[in-house]
Amino acid sequence: MSSYVSPTPTRHEVNGEEEEFYALGVRMLFKLRNLAKPIAESMAVLFESHESDRGAEFIQSDDGTRSTTQPVEPALAAQRTRDREKSVGRLIETICDEKNGEILAEVVLDSKRERDQKKITKTQVEEFLDKTDVPTFVQNLIGVGKANAEVFGPVGERVALAAQSVLAKVGEKTESATSEAGA
Repeated sequence: MSSYVSPTPTRHEVNGEEEEFYALGVRMLFKLRNLAKPIAESMAVLFESHESDRGAEFIQSDDGTRSTTQPVEPALAAQRTRDREKSVGRLIETICDEKNGEILAEVVLDSKRERDQKKITKTQVEEFLDKTDVPTFVQNLIGVGKANAEVFGPVGERVALAAQSVLAKVGEKTESATSEAGA
């Protein structure tokens, strides 16, 4: 095997089974180019710290230090809400676009194969999308993120955290619907 290929997989649990994910091939990173920018921009807004939006004052007195915090200005709070809503909308549009969904499926399949295996086919992508439910798809994307942590860096970690949050919410809604149907 060539020295530029890392044969070491990252193990990640998908639906209770441990699966192996590999670093993405260079061609796959090129395909992610159009997805990466809107996702990274949205994640930056959603995970941005707004600590500096509030004023804080620390006063030293004889009996100790007292601090006061001033509330966020209403106009700024409204702008932050609009920014978050816009970012969530853009993230949903990006991820839920059919062509982008195919690219993400191809990314998952690429990450699950060793470099010496054949190129992923359109038929494999379509079959994967037809047979995979949303929670499983998200678990696979988390595995891809873990296997490519060095490439994706902090943005990849944030996407993985957001994906885990979405997965938890999907699970809660599924459990709730199941228990209501059984009642």
